[in-house]
Amino acid sequence: MAKRWYQANIVPRRVASAQRSTQRLLAPIGQAFPALFAARADSERWLAGQWTMRWFYSAQVMGPALLAWVAAVTLFIWNVRALEPVWRSMRSGYSAMRWIVGKVVGLPEMVRSWENATDVFHGIRPVLVAAFALMVWPVLRRAGIALADLIALSPADQGQGSVAEAKFSNYASGWPVAALMLCVSECGRALKRWQEGPPTAPPPVISLASVERVVWSAHLARYKDARLRRPQRKLLQDHAAQVVGALRAAEAQQHIDPETALRTLSDLLLTIAERYAEGRLGVLLDEEQINDAAPIVPHAGLRFTAVGLVVVAVVAGAVFAGVPEPAIVALLPLSVLGGAMFLNRGKAPTPSELTHLLIPR
Repeated sequence: MAKRWYQANIVPRRVASAQRSTQRLLAPIGQAFPALFAARADSERWLAGQWTMRWFYSAQVMGPALLAWVAAVTLFIWNVRALEPVWRSMRSGYSAMRWIVGKVVGLPEMVRSWENATDVFHGIRPVLVAAFALMVWPVLRRAGIALADLIALSPADQGQGSVAEAKFSNYASGWPVAALMLCVSECGRALKRWQEGPPTAPPPVISLASVERVVWSAHLARYKDARLRRPQRKLLQDHAAQVVGALRAAEAQQHIDPETALRTLSDLLLTIAERYAEGRLGVLLDEEQINDAAPIVPHAGLRFTAVGLVVVAVVAGAVFAGVPEPAIVALLPLSVLGGAMFLNRGKAPTPSELTHLLIPR
């Protein structure tokens, strides 16, 4: 009864609100870039508008839910007495960690005390249980994903493709399209101000920082990273690096020709939104759109800092352990190489770079 009343009275209002929000977002795009926008919006296969509408539909629930969660966490932290269970759990976790470390440290002594097959079985039993759990975990994860997909849509909504089928998961998966369309709308408003403003008005400068974050995490939002094997993730990450490089090159053109740069940026962003909505994450931009833009390494500063910390920790540990100085000299380039490869997604240097690294001139 309550569900029928909700579907008959509340759902149509939510759909209408999502449609109005989408129209307000897309209006500046159509006004500033009529030919560019019409070529896509008039197509029957243009899914970016539908994804944007679904995001607005799910945001009507997720927005207040997130605010309520933030308020609950704030009140929980504000009440100091409510943190006592947390401190107790942290102390118990510390005790458990000490127990695990003690078992690991005492492993050689335990192995020497084995006398028969029964002792061996009792000793390796935790390892067997852990190995079995690692084997079963992928199966359970796939089953959970399939069950979540079945629950995500009710039987009445499956196959209809309506806005009302948007669930909580659409808030995360639809945000990349909404963020891209928001940036395109901002480009349209900036272009209109630039064209209608006085000649002495400062040129518009649109930041693509939020768009870059969306591109980096597009495969996580679209696939939740659970169905992608490591080679597939690496392929999508490498393509995202090229796309971000093309976006930065187009963003820099705002300081040369603002009007042309805004149109180019809008074209690129609309293409990325369209390809994301279609599920074509391996070709968010065409080769001619990327051109010769250099790929961007994400969080390069943090990576270099992490490599430096790893090298310092390795060298300090070697000195503390009493490793001879010649061995430390040889360990230094190896630690730099290993840390760089680990933090740079396994990309090894070229043979010439490796030679110069291991054999200083």
